[in-house]
Amino acid sequence: MIEFLGGPSSPQQEAWDRYQGLLCKVTEFWARAVSAQPGAFACHEGCSACCAPGLTVLPVEAAAIRAALASLSVGARTRLEVSLARGAPGGAPGGAPGGAPGGAPEGAPGGAPGGAPGGAPEGAPGGACAFLVEGLCAIYPARPVICRTHGLTLRIEDRLDSCPLCFQSEPPLPEGILALETLNTLLVLVNRHWLDAQGLDQDAPRVPLEELAREGVGTPNANSS
Repeated sequence: MIEFLGGPSSPQQEAWDRYQGLLCKVTEFWARAVSAQPGAFACHEGCSACCAPGLTVLPVEAAAIRAALASLSVGARTRLEVSLARGAPGGAPGGAPGGAPGGAPEGAPGGAPGGAPGGAPEGAPGGACAFLVEGLCAIYPARPVICRTHGLTLRIEDRLDSCPLCFQSEPPLPEGILALETLNTLLVLVNRHWLDAQGLDQDAPRVPLEELAREGVGTPNANSS
């Protein structure tokens, strides 16, 4: 949790609350979709098929992850550090749907519709997300928007995309399809509000998840000189 000097009425707190509200809406959408079609989703604890390497997040998402890292227990931090040192977090290589938010190439706002998730940088650990430790997410409560869409069917312009493990026996219900362009627009607006409240440049770059993981345990990035 982040506490701001201006208290609950500060611009920073308002911007933070907007981001948390968006996360809640995405999580609730996912829960409703699963409740309506429980047999269509292959998602379960320990499944990491969508935990791709090389993804980046917006500054507001990075702030939430940094706060989560700061509150990790000693044991959890040690397990993450060991996993990063091994360079092989447990789990399969990622298969996130193309255009998922937060995985867009550098410069695309919030995961531009139709854009593929960012490619894994050289040295990305183990072909999976840097936060994947023993098959589980080390920052699950603070996971970014892209991770909360995994398993859902996404509408990307004029096509549908979803995890190949899901919806093998039945198609998604219309009300369970998430419009990616709408989600991206909301995420970008929330991020802009956060940057304004923090007095940061609107061109602040996206942050690689691996960089955040290594920062959180105090180890250098594999790609840094």
